[in-house]
Amino acid sequence: MANLELRMQELENRQILEEAGVRVSDDPERLSELQKSSVSVTRGLKVLGTSAHTLADTVHEAILLVGTGGIGPGSQALIVLGFLVNIVVQTLFCVIIGNSFLDDPYPSVEDSKRWRETIAHDWNFMDQLGATSLASRMCAGDATLSYATAQESIISEIRLYSAGLPIMNVGSMGAILCLLCLTVWWLQILRELWSAVSFGEGCISLPTRSTRLTPTDSGSFRLVSISVTRKVFVVALVVVRFAVAVTLGAVGTLFLLNTGSIQEVVLNAVALGFILETDELFYDTLVPKGVKAVKDVIEPLPLLENTYWGSYTRAGITVGICTALLVLAGTNLNDTLSHMRAIEEEMCGGRKNFVVGLGTATDTSYAVEIRELDEGGEDAGVDFGGAAQARLRSDGVRDLVWFGSLSSLMSPG
Repeated sequence: MANLELRMQELENRQILEEAGVRVSDDPERLSELQKSSVSVTRGLKVLGTSAHTLADTVHEAILLVGTGGIGPGSQALIVLGFLVNIVVQTLFCVIIGNSFLDDPYPSVEDSKRWRETIAHDWNFMDQLGATSLASRMCAGDATLSYATAQESIISEIRLYSAGLPIMNVGSMGAILCLLCLTVWWLQILRELWSAVSFGEGCISLPTRSTRLTPTDSGSFRLVSISVTRKVFVVALVVVRFAVAVTLGAVGTLFLLNTGSIQEVVLNAVALGFILETDELFYDTLVPKGVKAVKDVIEPLPLLENTYWGSYTRAGITVGICTALLVLAGTNLNDTLSHMRAIEEEMCGGRKNFVVGLGTATDTSYAVEIRELDEGGEDAGVDFGGAAQARLRSDGVRDLVWFGSLSSLMSPG
């Protein structure tokens, strides 16, 4: 009964392939010749029974069936269309992200200093009723701000990104989250690269003959030989997959490293994963069911390993690449955190309890000390009520922020 079921399954699979026009061989002499050819190709190598490449549900690998002689021209056109459109779509994503999303999300330190020495302490932008400077309100996270909302958003993102882990209060939540997302992203890229290598190895290791399929005892079919033209095509296909995956990996890495909002780091990582899986999307939506049926009855392609330890090579390379990239990314993030802290220091460091305005009779700049808010938005208890006033020298605002008091900054005479 079991043999009968296997035979029926074999006949059903054969019918699927023959309807698709794929050449199927069951000639014992032909099979023996192909097996001998396979042995001559794989001499000195060990074929591991547990190491094989199953054709994936992607347009990259479905295109292997194009030109087999039986898949209709319409089906072949759809497979080629899906393959080409996928390459174009992923390339366009790389170009657009590279040109539009890789700029530094934060202002320069010089721009931050310029804002602090002008608008932040301008009398015209202070809270007249609360007698607080714009710098005090912005750095305290005042939700009622009508000015400097962009600066307040930047400072909030910087503080959240650079904050330590909950409970332990160590490291930077943003940097750690970015490294985690980068690791997952690199693993996705490496999975795509290893899949391309596995696909290429499985095809190249087959004997170089006309592309043929033969039935097996389990009722499926085995790809026993492949033409030299198709092997050249497979090599070109693997090169294209490598180029696209490496480009996506590089652009995606820079994209995540330049994401300044901790909330957007995960969202951007998920978006990158979606871009990498468009080949599966086009396979599901464009490839006809008949082609999918043909692919599903083809046995996995056997892979070759040089030694016993060859099966561990992939894991070792993966760990090595991820470790090296983590070191580079960590160095980049350390520089980013230093830049963030410098911006926060320029915008919110030093004294904030004063404003500067022009005298009514002259064009002389005056500074007036007023009360200051703490980071929670509460009154910090510093209230001079406008009693302390000084005429400023040039650069007096910066000196007042970081060094002196009003009395020490008064111009002589």
